[in-house]
Amino acid sequence: VKKGDPLLSIYSPDLVSTQQEYLLGLKSKNVLGQSEFSEISEGAKSLAEATRRRLKLWDITEGQIKELERTGKVKKSLIIYSPITGHVSFKNAFENMYVEPNTRIFTIADHSTAWV
Repeated sequence: VKKGDPLLSIYSPDLVSTQQEYLLGLKSKNVLGQSEFSEISEGAKSLAEATRRRLKLWDITEGQIKELERTGKVKKSLIIYSPITGHVSFKNAFENMYVEPNTRIFTIADHSTAWV
């Protein structure tokens, strides 16, 4: 696989709610970010930034986050892309499979450097 290739589409209620929270955080930031009270302004900015970091922990790409910001529409499932170019050495992904947050779905081996 190459870096950026789609690996799988995943649905998670937590991911849906994180997207909703991010949109709410952006709205709060836009409304409350102009507050004359610095605590309110900073709190609104912190909420949006914290939720954005949670989306990044899901390996949601910058492009996917920008699309969410632009459209304001939550996606029920999101595509997870390969973070590196390499070879799929382990695949534990099947259609309609249930996974836990700590489930290993793919292992991608980077063969760009070989030692002899």
